[in-house]
Amino acid sequence: MLHEVTPNGADVIFIQEPHIDFNKLTRAISCWHVVYPRAHHDNVERTRSITLVSKRISTNSWTDIEMASPDITGISLTLEQGIFHIFNVY
Repeated sequence: MLHEVTPNGADVIFIQEPHIDFNKLTRAISCWHVVYPRAHHDNVERTRSITLVSKRISTNSWTDIEMASPDITGISLTLEQGIFHIFNVY
């Protein structure tokens, strides 16, 4: 699925029940920033929500919102119209 979606077609992708490998990482192509829940690497619970942000979007324009749940990821996106908080809730 991830190889079919390019940053030219989407700026943000929300994934639920992502594949997580033995290193506790998902497989995303290099044109995406992967946003994990805050405790993803330390938590024994399975991560069920990740967000991909296109590298076309400046990292000065967005920041991840730290969520303690493995079921929620979020970002704050700053645009000309204002600040938007976007959440992926499993």
